[in-house]
Amino acid sequence: MSLSKVDKAEKEHLVHYLIRDHFSGVFYAEIHSGTALIPVEEFLFRAWSQKEDYSFCGAPAFISVPKTVSEKFPTINRLIEKYGFQPLEVTSGFQSGTIQDVKTWEDLVRGFSGLGGRAEILREWTPAVCTRYSAYLND
Repeated sequence: MSLSKVDKAEKEHLVHYLIRDHFSGVFYAEIHSGTALIPVEEFLFRAWSQKEDYSFCGAPAFISVPKTVSEKFPTINRLIEKYGFQPLEVTSGFQSGTIQDVKTWEDLVRGFSGLGGRAEILREWTPAVCTRYSAYLND
């Protein structure tokens, strides 16, 4: 299911919001229902806010946004301009690292498939897995 059509799907799909620091590999993620997508600005606000016991925080100097994301959430372009982030053009998911990040995240989530795919349970679980996985990357 493509991001552009997920909110119109007959079945409920989970949408993974994911942002990664290019240099450290630390990432922040949230899971939301495709029928109840949140504005990308809300996600980024939480991602960049200081969090207890988690090192991912602070707005970037540079940002790359996949085309599918900027098409689904066109307000992200205004956010980039308003705060003066330097946009980096993404020519492919492989170049940006997005493909590998999503695969890594899906592998972590797959380990919790016994949760029955319930979005509210997965949402509660994501901060802990981000923290533990990022700690593993930086050990």
